[in-house]
Amino acid sequence: MLTVFLIILVIILLSGAVYLLVVKPKQSPLNRAMELLKQNKLLEAIDEYRKSIALKTDAFDIHYKIAVLYNKLKNYDQSIIHLNEILRIDKYSVEVQKLTVLKMLAQAYYLINDIEKAFRTFFEILKINEDDDEAYYHIAFIALGQGEFDIAQRYFEKLVHLRDDFESFFGAGICSFQNKKNADAVKYFKEALSLRPNSDIAVLAICFALQRVQKFSEAIAYIGKLAGRITEDEVKYISKRLLSFLNLEADKNEEGIRLLEELLNFTREKNMHEEVKLSLYDIGFACIKNNQLNQAYKYWEELYKIDNTYEDTRELLNLIKKDINRASIDDGFENSIYDYVDDWERSAFPSNFLWNICGLKSDQIIDIKNVLVPAKMPKAREHRQASAGEPGETVDRLTAFCSLDNESFRMASSRLALKLGYKVDEILHTYKDSDGVDILSQSADNDRVLVWVRRWKDSKVGEISLRNFAQAINDIRAKKGVFITSAELTGAAQHSLGKLSKVNVVYPADLNDLLKGLI
Repeated sequence: MLTVFLIILVIILLSGAVYLLVVKPKQSPLNRAMELLKQNKLLEAIDEYRKSIALKTDAFDIHYKIAVLYNKLKNYDQSIIHLNEILRIDKYSVEVQKLTVLKMLAQAYYLINDIEKAFRTFFEILKINEDDDEAYYHIAFIALGQGEFDIAQRYFEKLVHLRDDFESFFGAGICSFQNKKNADAVKYFKEALSLRPNSDIAVLAICFALQRVQKFSEAIAYIGKLAGRITEDEVKYISKRLLSFLNLEADKNEEGIRLLEELLNFTREKNMHEEVKLSLYDIGFACIKNNQLNQAYKYWEELYKIDNTYEDTRELLNLIKKDINRASIDDGFENSIYDYVDDWERSAFPSNFLWNICGLKSDQIIDIKNVLVPAKMPKAREHRQASAGEPGETVDRLTAFCSLDNESFRMASSRLALKLGYKVDEILHTYKDSDGVDILSQSADNDRVLVWVRRWKDSKVGEISLRNFAQAINDIRAKKGVFITSAELTGAAQHSLGKLSKVNVVYPADLNDLLKGLI
């Protein structure tokens, strides 16, 4: 009997051991995820990792694995959510380092065209590694794209010592050119051309820079080669026109006129109507500079017949007539056509001409100065105005709310959550503190509630923002979420709201009412 009992006990123990050591590990989400990855089933692996997070919400390493997989799937919005969650948890390891997370996050923001958040994140990278060339590269080019040339200059000067590539030197050259550091611009453009000798825009750029330092012969050598080999009509026109002006500035008037006449024929052949008019206008002044008044008159007379409103051509013709007859009149006090030659030469290529054609200007406007030097915004109380009916009442509380400094904004957001009946547990990490606060809170029933407060002034709340919010609610296993916004929703966002059962929105009008007594 005892023997039978011992045998049964051994069998039970062996079965338990097999289950614990073999069967159970295979059933764990992490192991199932690994098996799915071997089969290249990325979405299924993500689902298993999510199950693991549900069991342990602060598993930063699993968030990292999910972010990496979403990157492979080019679903950067989801990757951003998990990378930000790692930063919120603020735990790292040898495999998951903060610098690596920030770099992934910055690139993800950049790839979804959220340039401002990318800009902020690259600055966070520099706090950890002050010699990170990628961070300098993006900060310099984003600042340059915004036309913040003084800011960009500082980062380009560091960048060119860290990276030896065409883009870095060319960007530094454009920045120096815009800051009128002309000798530096020439130096950087030469470095860029040494790396990419056939770059059309770099040749044009160095010619404009050499023109500023009055090295006309050197500029002519560069632009002459470009004008000879280029096939694109627009670039050919710009290069030939610049070549003409460089010759005129080098006191080679005959050559300058000849080149402008060639350019006139070129524009006629290509049916470039506006350029034909400008060429006639230019040749007229070039002839005047060379004391060929009668020839100038003929060109401008032709221009007048094409467009009698072009650049006050009638007045120019009258001035030439007076100058031709000046020998007989010659009172020495009347206006002369010669008085206008210098202005024409100076304004041939506006100071922002190179900037407008270089392709580095950003279409997206962001407030980078708020990142670099956080301004002390006026408190809401400084914006309060007394209405006629209610002394001391805020006329526009939303405007005041949007003007709060960051710390006051966070406090006001916490009070909003309390006013809605939620107990504030934690202010979560967010990268855009200036216009967003994320709050983890509890309802009266002790349910977890995520509150996002957004004070957006120049853009509406889009569908992606609401979906990201819904995902964030699920990721932290909240019962529901409240999205408080100072901006209206787009039509697509409003339409999608019906499908997001956990998302509740506090609209601007309701927010304005809630702010009463808070600011």
